[in-house]
Amino acid sequence: MPQWGKASIIAAGIELNAAIKTLIVEDMPGKELLLNEALRPLSEAFDYCVIDCPPARDVIVFNAFAAADVVYVPVQPALYDSHGIIGTFDLVNLISSRLNMPVQVGGIVCNRWGRDKLSKDIYKDLQAKYPTLLCKATIRDSAKVREAITGRLPLVTHVPTMPIADDVNQLILEVFHGSQKWSSRVA
Repeated sequence: MPQWGKASIIAAGIELNAAIKTLIVEDMPGKELLLNEALRPLSEAFDYCVIDCPPARDVIVFNAFAAADVVYVPVQPALYDSHGIIGTFDLVNLISSRLNMPVQVGGIVCNRWGRDKLSKDIYKDLQAKYPTLLCKATIRDSAKVREAITGRLPLVTHVPTMPIADDVNQLILEVFHGSQKWSSRVA
């Protein structure tokens, strides 16, 4: 397993819901840029900041996209997930143009992928539509992911010897190998 050196992980929990409610209720100008402003003082201390977002179009996701240079779009082997990619592209373009932020799509990540025919067919379709954006590494489906999420544990330390940890490590290598063309903000 590759060694990643020092990493700081800050996991969000139920307290994130209070932040979302506050941001939704408050009618303050620039609320989409709060995370960007909060992360700016940390930029010298860290090479990369990875922000894991829920699959939603809310103020938290707007903040994450506005704070990022690059967005990776996870997609599960389901029809609506693969169609939802366009919505994420639209959101990235909206934030880039309206907020004048340098965010762009860095890739598409196949998450919770199986070895079944549906997964293979959707992967081939994604390959045909997005040949330069589709990541080669795929993250297989595993109950260990749900265990890690429930325990608020990094997957690669929760099950370091399981094949899914290798999947995640391969994705990390692929993303950060390609990051030479990006700066240090990734969502």
